[in-house]
Amino acid sequence: MQTDPVARFFAALTFFTILPGPRPAHERYTLEAMAPALPFVGLLIGACGATLLAIGSFLFLSAPLAALIAIAGMVALTGALHEDGLADFFDGLGAHDQKARAAAVHDPRLGAFGVLALVFALALRVALLAVAIRAGLLHATVTLLVASVWSRAPLIVLAKGGQTPPGSRLAADCATFDKKSAGLTLVLAALVTFPLILMTPILLFPASLLVVSLALAGLRRVAQKAYGGVGGDTYGTAQQISETILLAAGAMAAAHGL
Repeated sequence: MQTDPVARFFAALTFFTILPGPRPAHERYTLEAMAPALPFVGLLIGACGATLLAIGSFLFLSAPLAALIAIAGMVALTGALHEDGLADFFDGLGAHDQKARAAAVHDPRLGAFGVLALVFALALRVALLAVAIRAGLLHATVTLLVASVWSRAPLIVLAKGGQTPPGSRLAADCATFDKKSAGLTLVLAALVTFPLILMTPILLFPASLLVVSLALAGLRRVAQKAYGGVGGDTYGTAQQISETILLAAGAMAAAHGL
């Protein structure tokens, strides 16, 4: 396994975002190798959204519009990587058997299920962030940063064990995920986000992480039944579901003063 932390970070940065960075052409980094860098990449993506959110607020834009700009910026920075996985995953669920689902996932054309899933997911995230803004810019910023970090770190819930669909190289890499890498990823995510949560105590976040774990465990079962294993599109779907749950925690905290 690759051990250079700087190389890991840039490998994760160039894989999960559209940003350029140094990466050895002769070496392929597995998700296991990149995993410890995911909290920092997530923090960077969240910081992009938080910056746009602050700009929108200072320009006296409405909360929904500021939230839309922030989410759009994060989607652009990642090249819609996770949204693409979400759309493909749900597109395949509309097929009648596993073979047809696999064909739908690899079809560049997007069907009704994928379009609806993508529209609903984006609209829900924008709406939840707009609600979080009610408690102030600081609360919304912390919500966005924590959601961005912890929607990526828990991908190890899917990575450890389970089957992988035929031909899925990313999923095959994940099947070898060890406990050391998983533990390090979670510890780093906690260290990155703990100071943020202290700035504005949001009591629902710890409970929301449990909900995220349960949701991802359920998603893995659906993927194994529908596709024969956990593929790259499942990981994109997992990130989207996790981010939505964490944004919902921030929105509920804002709405109920928690």
